[in-house]
Amino acid sequence: MRALILGLGNPLVSDDGVGVRVVEHLRGQPLPPGVDLEEAGTAGLAILDLAVGYDRLVVVDAVDADLEPGTVLELDRADLERMTGRHLVSPHDADLLTALQLGRGLGLPMPEEVHCVAVQVADLTTLVERCTPRVEAAIPAAAEAALRLATT
Repeated sequence: MRALILGLGNPLVSDDGVGVRVVEHLRGQPLPPGVDLEEAGTAGLAILDLAVGYDRLVVVDAVDADLEPGTVLELDRADLERMTGRHLVSPHDADLLTALQLGRGLGLPMPEEVHCVAVQVADLTTLVERCTPRVEAAIPAAAEAALRLATT
């Protein structure tokens, strides 16, 4: 089984970069065989190129679900479908499920299993290359969740 942990977000905009920060955190650790890491910024349709050929995709991204900042959520495909419009990926491009559906429609080998680790944000507007303290503190837990979802 091949799995991709994909960190999304803009690392120049405070908590929006949490997905990228989680992948950076994981780069400093040994990974199980078959698990790869990628950072995709605000990927949208670029997810197609990155996800092709993987069996499982774990997306790590910021979310605003009106929870306490730093709350880590684990979402499956059904959860993602219910949250369409909450912008778990870039609001400027196609969302995750739309991109994967397009890939399948084009006959590309897209992941059958899709999970998301979402971290509740506190700040999505400040131009700064670090997360707020509570979101920063959630990065190890989000990384652990992403690894577990990639391997179980």
